[in-house]
Amino acid sequence: MFKKLSVLFLFLLGVVLVSYTTIDRNPILNNLESKAVFIDTLSFNEGPSIFVDGEHLIEKNITNGVLASKSLAFETLPTQFNTEPSACNKVSKITTLSEIHARYGVTTTLLKNNNIIDASEKWAYGDGYFVIVGDGFDREPQVTELLWLIFKLVKQAEQAGGKMHYLLGNHEYMLMLNELRYINKKHK
Repeated sequence: MFKKLSVLFLFLLGVVLVSYTTIDRNPILNNLESKAVFIDTLSFNEGPSIFVDGEHLIEKNITNGVLASKSLAFETLPTQFNTEPSACNKVSKITTLSEIHARYGVTTTLLKNNNIIDASEKWAYGDGYFVIVGDGFDREPQVTELLWLIFKLVKQAEQAGGKMHYLLGNHEYMLMLNELRYINKKHK
């Protein structure tokens, strides 16, 4: 089932995992522990963010400004994906949304009001197709929360006979190219 999440989850890993293959090659992550005093002074929550480190995964969470790390078994989450073509043939209903820019509350309200998710934020669109047409990132602080919601909905949509697609927009490409001018200050 995870292989079918190919493009979306590869993108999630690419951005959420900071697109680094090892911690040793990631200067931000290497210095993160040494900057714990700075991070501890911030009063926000973030995570989980998952990083690939050789043969295991590292989960990082910030809770009430305190950074916590733990190792995960490499099999916990997929790290290799096969691409598959996306086609919408004989679809009974399709909805698109763009320019979310990490506005979690606005996004979930729109999805609830259009019966794509229910009050518990679970897939309610049956066999329908839902497409996010890029620009889910930057500007607002709830990027991680939005990504985990999308990841959950992709799986739930598939189980219900529907489909959720996430197309890359210019802001996703900007982040992958380390163009950070629109990134929310929380993620700097």
